[in-house]
Amino acid sequence: MAEQLKQGLEKGKKASARPDFATVGGILLAFGGIVGGLLMEGGKIKDISQLTAAFIVLGGTFGAVMVSTPIRVLNGAALRLIHVLMDNTQSPDAVIEELIGYATKARKKRASVAGIRGPRNPGSIPAQSPHASRGRHGFAGDSQHDATGD
Repeated sequence: MAEQLKQGLEKGKKASARPDFATVGGILLAFGGIVGGLLMEGGKIKDISQLTAAFIVLGGTFGAVMVSTPIRVLNGAALRLIHVLMDNTQSPDAVIEELIGYATKARKKRASVAGIRGPRNPGSIPAQSPHASRGRHGFAGDSQHDATGD
């Protein structure tokens, strides 16, 4: 099984950035809706193409965002802006390999922790625990579950 997975990974495609058509389409739809609504109401394109109005609206918007957002978050958002327009999806084989790595690491860690603490019984609560008087589901007086073991 592992050998088949390795062979599949060698043949698999690497992750590549490609345009996210849903985002681009959404932006075009938004602008189309604005222009379409304007024209339906008898307006002219010149009404919304004024540079001074754009400075007022966009400057106010960016200023309000900068006032309400910490600078490190703004820097992180600016660095990740390209990811809004580009879809950088990993191949399924690469994701599977990554998940197998996580599972292997977790299995090794659990085995080492179980060896230190002894065998683990998920249904038991130690007697010295402040929750020892509670049932298995954490509710005080949950004696039905304590008695039946459910």
